[in-house]
Amino acid sequence: MWLRYEMLDIDAIIEAIDRRSAIEKIKKELLKKLDDEQKQSNKIKDGKMTFSTFYKNTSEKASTLEEVRAKIKKLTRESDIYTRLDQIIVLQLNQAAIQFFKERKLLLYYKAMKLFS
Repeated sequence: MWLRYEMLDIDAIIEAIDRRSAIEKIKKELLKKLDDEQKQSNKIKDGKMTFSTFYKNTSEKASTLEEVRAKIKKLTRESDIYTRLDQIIVLQLNQAAIQFFKERKLLLYYKAMKLFS
């Protein structure tokens, strides 16, 4: 039973690290989308043709530019949120979960070895 609980504890730490990696992956995808939207915004501002503005007149292009700016603002806010979330997760893992896990396990292993010796 003791070994089973030890394995479950290790699995929980590994899952927490994996979830942090998933958050980091989402954040990278958001940054990529943000970069793409900024490039599209710059193209529209410079008057270059894009697929979304090829058949549009000036007022429709301005409307498209506003939509792209709104997307950029939203993606920037989401990116900031995921950056803060990632920082919180890293701090929680490093300063609380992993330290507690290591200290607790060392104490339990020490007691177990003392009992067997």
